[in-house]
Amino acid sequence: MRIPGKIDHPDTNNAEHWVVGRNVEEAKKTAAKKHGVDESQVFVEQDEDVLDTWYSSGLFPFATMGWPNEEHDDMKSFFPGDLLETGHDIIFFWVARMVMMSLELTDKLPFHTVYLHPMVKDEEGGKMSKSKGNVIDPLEVMDSCTLDVLLQKVYDSNLPEGEIKKTVVQKKQQFPQGIPECGTDALRFALMSYMIQSSINLDVKRVIGYRQFCNKMWNINKFALGNFPEGFQPEKNGVDSLKLSLSDKWILTRLSSVIELTNSRFDNYDFGYMVQGLYDFWLKELADYYIEALKPVMKGNDEEAKKAALNTLYICLDSGLRMLHPTMPYLTEELFQRLPHIKGTAPDSICIAAFPTSCKSFASDNVDSHMASLQLIVSKFRSQFAALNIAKNQSPEIFIRSNNAALVDVLGKEKDVFQSLIRSGPITMLTGNDADPSGSLSNFINDDATIYIKVVGVVDIKLEIERVNKRNTQIGGLKDKLN
Repeated sequence: MRIPGKIDHPDTNNAEHWVVGRNVEEAKKTAAKKHGVDESQVFVEQDEDVLDTWYSSGLFPFATMGWPNEEHDDMKSFFPGDLLETGHDIIFFWVARMVMMSLELTDKLPFHTVYLHPMVKDEEGGKMSKSKGNVIDPLEVMDSCTLDVLLQKVYDSNLPEGEIKKTVVQKKQQFPQGIPECGTDALRFALMSYMIQSSINLDVKRVIGYRQFCNKMWNINKFALGNFPEGFQPEKNGVDSLKLSLSDKWILTRLSSVIELTNSRFDNYDFGYMVQGLYDFWLKELADYYIEALKPVMKGNDEEAKKAALNTLYICLDSGLRMLHPTMPYLTEELFQRLPHIKGTAPDSICIAAFPTSCKSFASDNVDSHMASLQLIVSKFRSQFAALNIAKNQSPEIFIRSNNAALVDVLGKEKDVFQSLIRSGPITMLTGNDADPSGSLSNFINDDATIYIKVVGVVDIKLEIERVNKRNTQIGGLKDKLN
């Protein structure tokens, strides 16, 4: 509103310079009466942003698509939509308004499904607030942030002085070097992993952990590219005609299972369990076991075994990246482009690649149970090595006693793989009639297996006895305090 001589330069922040009317004439009349002037002296200009925030948001599904022209190409292509994702706290502010306005003005529902995500809170479960200084800026997590910036947020908050001092100490302990650069994919994956809970108590350290997972994926891909021979092309018929090992069959069976679970969890919006399953496959099965099992094969001279292993690895990487793409779009695109796809069959981008729906499984060959037995023995050896502080380069001689013919057969065929998984020296199989190997420590696993590690010359027995006695004394002291 402008009135020469009284309001020559309207101020949008001054309530006296505003009037409300249903039209220009009514607004002029209201302004003239308000300031005691003739209507001819009043000049009004309509504000361009006149709708209440939630009112305009309610129009969003169709107002941006060319409405009220319901024949507009955008309107016909994109309205109504399928899925709305939002927080539960604005159901009645926004979701209900979109539904009511769409039904009233278009006679159509704006979407058929609403997915409600948990509320994002700080790591202690408190609602994020600028006044508390506990807001986690996603840009600071993605691009990195110094400790000084984190502390300044606390100083600028409305917390009591005592709480400020306490929070400053916590920040210095948590992030002495600030927040390292984590990237968009790690943050997105971390948020998805929280979907199992009713609220997202966001801990930046968890995001940092998933950044390390991204690095692991990169290294897995690097290992594969380093072993694919020049000009390598995966078999067009998959692995049907290849000589597969137990490890090959097992990882393909695990891939088949994770594909089935991922599709099911995607359809049911179980995003937390979905990303956890993918994380376990990449880290605990592909990296920890299968990649280690491949190393002796790659060093050996069996070309058929190499061919089978490399084709199996390619299938795991190709399908694994496709499944991860919705939650890690940038890293998966980069790695997907580096894979040696079959010429003329791979899409230009992983964005338009088909999502995996199935994979050949060897579950009927009992590969899961055979590998479970092997993994159990591997984990026991690894635990024993760690307990005895055996360095990775020491590679002690080991022994396995078993009267289970099936287990002995598996261990015999997979001896090189087994040796690679636990980084040991020579492996000797014992039967029930064989004497215990001298200079060795034993560990009973179950009725099917007992393991032995030759510690003479590898472990300082006297030092280990002293360490165990010291630990027993500490535990005894703790028990006495409980009494």
